[in-house]
Amino acid sequence: MKDLNTRDYDVSEIDEDPRMANARNEAVFVQIFFTIMQFGVIAVCFIMGNQDPRNMTYFFGWPTWYIWGVLTNMSALAVGIIWVTKKYKMDTLGAFMDDKEAAK
Repeated sequence: MKDLNTRDYDVSEIDEDPRMANARNEAVFVQIFFTIMQFGVIAVCFIMGNQDPRNMTYFFGWPTWYIWGVLTNMSALAVGIIWVTKKYKMDTLGAFMDDKEAAK
């Protein structure tokens, strides 16, 4: 059995944990998704709010471009959460994989 508390090991001998590959893929997806989502919200707000404030329509005192920006953000966030929960599996964060994770 290897002593996990020592630093006397060769890095090339370490096998990549599949949980880390899953976490890396999920993190990359989330970063790209949020970047695209923010550009989408900015585009919606710019297209709808690029006019004279006297000519804008208001909803409960808020300009409609703001309302549509919030709705776009909330709907994209809901889609992203559903997509991540369906596409990526939940892993434990312990030091060792349990039998159920190792079988996957």
